[in-house]
Amino acid sequence: MAHLKPNHICALCRSLYCMPNDLLKRVEDHDAALPEIHPLQSLVREQVPLNTCEQLQELSVDQLKEVRSLIVKLKKTDHRAPDEMAD
Repeated sequence: MAHLKPNHICALCRSLYCMPNDLLKRVEDHDAALPEIHPLQSLVREQVPLNTCEQLQELSVDQLKEVRSLIVKLKKTDHRAPDEMAD
């Protein structure tokens, strides 16, 4: 990667309606470990396994209906930024 200027990050965040931490991920450098209180530690993401298919297979029919309802509800939710809603 060449250079990522702050105004580029701001433009991306404005367009994607997110925070810089949503775009950046810190990869641990084991040769130069940082103290736990260092601000860069906030960029370390917890690894969450996404075994969604397996989890869905374990649900009852009623639970699957709830999941379907939640998905429909989430699709109806307006996720646009407040300044975009006037469009």
